[in-house]
Amino acid sequence: MAIVRIAPMALTPNVDYADDSWHGQGPAQDDRCVNASSTPQPARRRRPPLAGRGRSTRLHRPPPRPSLLRRGGARVRASLARWSAPGWLGRTLPFITAATAIAAVLYSGQSLRLTQESNQHQYELARQQQAADRYTKATELLGAKDSTLQVRLGALYSLGQLATDFPDQRFPVVSSLAAYLRETHPTADPLVSMTDVPRSRNCKTLTPTPLAQPDVDAAIGVLASHVIPGKPTASRNWVNVANTCLQGVLLDRADLSGLDAQNAIFAFATMRRSDFRYASLSGADFSAAALYYSNLSGLEASNVCLDVTYLTGADLSNVKLRNIGAHEVQLDRANLRNAEIHRAYLAGADLTGADLTGALLSDLVLDDAVLTDANLTDVKFDRVHYNSGTLWPAGFVPPPST
Repeated sequence: MAIVRIAPMALTPNVDYADDSWHGQGPAQDDRCVNASSTPQPARRRRPPLAGRGRSTRLHRPPPRPSLLRRGGARVRASLARWSAPGWLGRTLPFITAATAIAAVLYSGQSLRLTQESNQHQYELARQQQAADRYTKATELLGAKDSTLQVRLGALYSLGQLATDFPDQRFPVVSSLAAYLRETHPTADPLVSMTDVPRSRNCKTLTPTPLAQPDVDAAIGVLASHVIPGKPTASRNWVNVANTCLQGVLLDRADLSGLDAQNAIFAFATMRRSDFRYASLSGADFSAAALYYSNLSGLEASNVCLDVTYLTGADLSNVKLRNIGAHEVQLDRANLRNAEIHRAYLAGADLTGADLTGALLSDLVLDDAVLTDANLTDVKFDRVHYNSGTLWPAGFVPPPST
């Protein structure tokens, strides 16, 4: 094998490698390249190294193809690199911050709302428990047989305060007070029959004396303070004071719609501008009671005593009354349109300026009654008794007296 020795070449300035005449020329050519047989060899031109080809080119086997797992990992890393680029992060960072802040606010609001609902629920449970405890304790003291007057008074005022503090407990409190009145102060006389004219029935006398028991007076005062308009009623007939003597009670502007007061006594009571619609008043005694401008429209009752009752300006339209004792009743300027009154004793009644348009009046006693300026348009009289002292409206021709 021949061994070739390559001597270092001297740098030749300003050599034009594109000039073909330079090949094979140069000084000391025989000294630079000598083969083993001393045969002169032409000099080879050395080409400048190409960029990137610092080392000799060698043939290599192609690298093995990466596995699917590695290719997937490479793609994930590339995606992460793109998403974490400084430009994208700078553009999206404000939106990410805002979304995080909104999510935090929504979460805080939801947590606060749930906390408030839980606290409100706990408060309502504690409130109901407190009301139940107070109501139970007061009724136990009020109904105890060996309780003193001071204990009963305290229990009554405790019930009144309970109805003030807890408006939703108003119905049971008023019902308990009404039951206490029925038991402790019943009426003395039984209900009159349909064959008798209702008469005044009082606890003891016809004079407006105070009630006998201080605890009963206190119960009526508490009852009156909570039976006022604007407060809801639980149901019809929500207060039962049947067969109860409430003589001299003060219930101005009271909402008594649906009141069950059958055979009750309201003599000398003051109940001005009160609401009696849908009330049950059969057998009730309102003698000398003040019911100025009260609402009794649509009332259906029988055996009611209205002797010397003051019903000035009251609304009695569409009432259906039977067997009424109303001696010297004051019905001036009252509304009696379309009223049906059967078997009523109205001797000495004052109906000045009353409106009886379309009323049906049968079996009436109108001795010495005053109907001056009353509106009697389309009134139907059936068996009416009157005397020379009865005053009729000017120009009105009364029916024959029976």
